[in-house]
Amino acid sequence: MVNSIIVYFSYHRGNTSKIAHVIGRELNSDIARVKDATVKNLNRYDLIGLGSGIYKGKPHSSIFEIVDKLDDGFKDKYFFIFCTSRKNQECYLDELEMKLKSKGVKYLGRFQTFGEYDRGIFKFFGGINRGRPDIEDFQNAASFARKLKEIVENEKLENS
Repeated sequence: MVNSIIVYFSYHRGNTSKIAHVIGRELNSDIARVKDATVKNLNRYDLIGLGSGIYKGKPHSSIFEIVDKLDDGFKDKYFFIFCTSRKNQECYLDELEMKLKSKGVKYLGRFQTFGEYDRGIFKFFGGINRGRPDIEDFQNAASFARKLKEIVENEKLENS
């Protein structure tokens, strides 16, 4: 069994929260909003997921603050990242991925999907990506989580 936690920041529409809970159910994870998570508490988990909506082209600053506080005690921990956004651009998670890798953690990958967006000018048109994330997005998130679980379980078996 993989001891895991999902830490996320979700603000406007709850899109990231929905994905966090899908991944969390698949991994049987604890789930925490970033404001309730501390680096000290994260150290007791083997697998840590960090998720956020995208704000001005990147994950919320609170996610970066957690990564900044990671010390050498996290080098044996597995990490993955995920996001929801109005545009599904690969570059949104690049900076966070590089920062995690620079900490020397066992980085497993990323998951991205669309999120409903009705801010700014889009609110006058009923928003974009209505209904997203949807059932297909949830299935893709669950599949991503199963792959993560398999990787961690297989590596734990090899090391035992």
